[in-house]
Amino acid sequence: MKKLKISVVIGIVALLTTTAVQAASLSVVGGNDGYLSGFDLTGTTNLSDGDKVKVFNNNNANVSNGLHLSGAPTDVTFTFLGSEAANKNHAIELQGVGQKIFNNKTSNIFDTETVTIDTDGMVPFSFSSTSKACVWFICWNVTDYANNGGDIDKGLTIGLFQESDTSVIALFGDGSGDLDFDDMAMRISVSAVPLPAALPLYGAGLAIMVFFGWRRKKRLAV
Repeated sequence: MKKLKISVVIGIVALLTTTAVQAASLSVVGGNDGYLSGFDLTGTTNLSDGDKVKVFNNNNANVSNGLHLSGAPTDVTFTFLGSEAANKNHAIELQGVGQKIFNNKTSNIFDTETVTIDTDGMVPFSFSSTSKACVWFICWNVTDYANNGGDIDKGLTIGLFQESDTSVIALFGDGSGDLDFDDMAMRISVSAVPLPAALPLYGAGLAIMVFFGWRRKKRLAV
């Protein structure tokens, strides 16, 4: 009976450990060091001037640079943290059909959107900025894009600040004449501890222990 208990416990620990290492995580790959200056979203991001971020622009953007996800499939939550910009800026989730999840003119602070990301790799999101261009009396809208792990139009920047293994703040510079990275901010996060798939096996192991304990007591009582 003692050997059985030890075997069951070892099996349960091994299963739970195997599941734990599959927890989703976020990591920032590549980029150049930059420091916030003139940053106005301290109240929602807890960041301030002097904080170091990884900067991505059209000079260093490529398919291997940006915010990387491991442990998919998993739910990823985007949280809007504000914007200080005259342009109309959007945050876009790219896994599906390019769903616009935040608009700096209409979204509210701490609005959230949760999506299921199916595969490991660069988190599929981008920022866009729409401004007005005019020549004489003719004006039109121009939209530029900054894609995580992809092309970034000239003048736009993405700044990434790693809060933890499961949370990163993504900042956007829309190229309107400053580099303060507060033209849009959002937090991107994944769940720290998923429900272990081994829990049913854990329950089965306990049931086996109870059953053999009951049988042993029954034999001793005869």
